[in-house]
Amino acid sequence: MKYCLFKLGFTSPVHFGSGAMAHSLDTGEMTCHADTLFSALCHTASVLGGNSKVEWLVRLVQQDALRFSDCMPYQDETLYLPRPCWQPMKQLDCDRKILKKAEWISVDEMESCLSALRGEGTYNWANAGNKSKFGTTVEMTKAAVPDREDAVPYTVGLFQFFENCGLYFILQYEQEDDAAQIEQLVQALGYSGIGGKISAGYGKFEVADTAYFSCAEDTYDEATAWLYQHFNCANSKHWMLLSASLPADAELESVIPSACFQVVRRGGFTHPRGKNAELLKKQTQYFLSSGSIITQPFSGDLFDVGFSPDHPIYRYSKPILLGVNL
Repeated sequence: MKYCLFKLGFTSPVHFGSGAMAHSLDTGEMTCHADTLFSALCHTASVLGGNSKVEWLVRLVQQDALRFSDCMPYQDETLYLPRPCWQPMKQLDCDRKILKKAEWISVDEMESCLSALRGEGTYNWANAGNKSKFGTTVEMTKAAVPDREDAVPYTVGLFQFFENCGLYFILQYEQEDDAAQIEQLVQALGYSGIGGKISAGYGKFEVADTAYFSCAEDTYDEATAWLYQHFNCANSKHWMLLSASLPADAELESVIPSACFQVVRRGGFTHPRGKNAELLKKQTQYFLSSGSIITQPFSGDLFDVGFSPDHPIYRYSKPILLGVNL
């Protein structure tokens, strides 16, 4: 498989619901999961090319010709990965408050982190990052004005990235033409925005950089070289998820018993498909979080999570897997 890394520089605050509760408008996260990204790309494909463009995107994902990672943070030229969800072989020599805040590990230091988790070395956990490293949480008060009624104030939880920070995601693909079309969709998505409350101007971004790396000699820098090497660890005994995802029903029994994971709630509503269309609630599911460790690779699925008789409403659940030594 080939890979492309997209760096997104946000020009407005973002609203990504935590998903922990059904009502998460007043709270906001820094990152978004692969299913949110996929849904936004499907909506953009529908706007630009109609149903045929959406069907093209869905077909390639179902054929495993395209996969998407979660959106993860970067700072300047440094890329960060989720902290591996793994029980250390021995007690880590670090203050518990520092460990609790260690959510993101730079690609440059992931080997040291893995070594510490194996009990073979040390890692300075103070170097790890949490959301305060990449930006600030903001609360914005808005007002809904129902017909012939008084304004009703409500709060929106937002995240504002620092100037030198943003999110990146990784596209796994087979054909160059498919990757080029995804790049066009991502460019267009930046104008409309990603996440919640995009009608208020939130979630807009510019594609700050793209890095294609299809072989070891074609990597962009040391970080992408490390990523490419670990994407292609065919003999790895452990794999770390870079996408919040869920095995297909037939895969659950072989994956879950040996996995070390946390779960994230995935719910939400669909994009309206017409001028007067209503939002449709999606079925709630619980996914393995990005950073979860598995010993049995799985393919995942596109789950139909809608309650509409007119057309399927898909939730993306295909993983990008990173081979790790644990």
